[in-house]
Amino acid sequence: MRLGEPEMPSLLVSHHRPGFYFRVITEGHVHAGAEIVRIGRGRHQLSVADVDALLYLPDRDTDQLRQIVDEPALSPGWQQSFCDMLAAHENSVTAMSPPVGVEPGWTGFRPLRVTATQRETANVLPIEFVSVDRTPLPTPLAGQYLTIRIPDAGDPAPLRSYSLSGDRFAGYLPPINPGVVGAGKPKRPHQPDGPPGTGPRITFARSGLSVNWSPDYRSILEIAEACDVPTRFSCRTGVCHTCITGVLDGITTYSPPPLEEPADGEVLICSAAPGSDLVLDL
Repeated sequence: MRLGEPEMPSLLVSHHRPGFYFRVITEGHVHAGAEIVRIGRGRHQLSVADVDALLYLPDRDTDQLRQIVDEPALSPGWQQSFCDMLAAHENSVTAMSPPVGVEPGWTGFRPLRVTATQRETANVLPIEFVSVDRTPLPTPLAGQYLTIRIPDAGDPAPLRSYSLSGDRFAGYLPPINPGVVGAGKPKRPHQPDGPPGTGPRITFARSGLSVNWSPDYRSILEIAEACDVPTRFSCRTGVCHTCITGVLDGITTYSPPPLEEPADGEVLICSAAPGSDLVLDL
């Protein structure tokens, strides 16, 4: 902040020069000119740069991930982060070859037709769909959900997310929403203050709001904040991936480029700008 360099966090990480806290084992006095002496090495002899790269950089070394989760010097929070990464890696390797007979899902939107509904409880409404062209729909996998867009029902078109249950789509009233709202009653999303922008149109689908981009904002995150659209974020420079958001339509550009780009159909809104009219799952 003092240097006025917004890319500083990503520069530190990409150049392997992170800042780390020391853990105090024995209290004492530290003064200018005091000598720092290494008195031992951890069991796996991982350096600070190694640990930082595992947390933030792409192409992580799987063997080092297995070592770092066995490092007692790390805090419980860091250990949990690395355990989650290792589990995600091993699950992705397992999932690379889908079971025989299971078709992959699809990207974007495809037209579906409602064939039946049946209310089971006050909060659960199973809805049966078929594809408009009558081609078979993929078999749902555990944990998957479907984002439904209803054309001609509003501008922007309203969206809802539904859990998949067997060969039906069971609708629950905890929508699956990547944004988070702080304590207290949130403000209703609104147009930003000041003159309207003249750039690409950004639609925050869940918030029911469309605004035009203005170069006065440095990122999609900034314009979302100006509109009180619920979002989550941390680093603001594309390092931590906290702000990852689904892209329902359109393309984005980055400045600065993230150290590790998200998957197709996702964007890090803290360092992205619209490259066209854009519909976001926010």
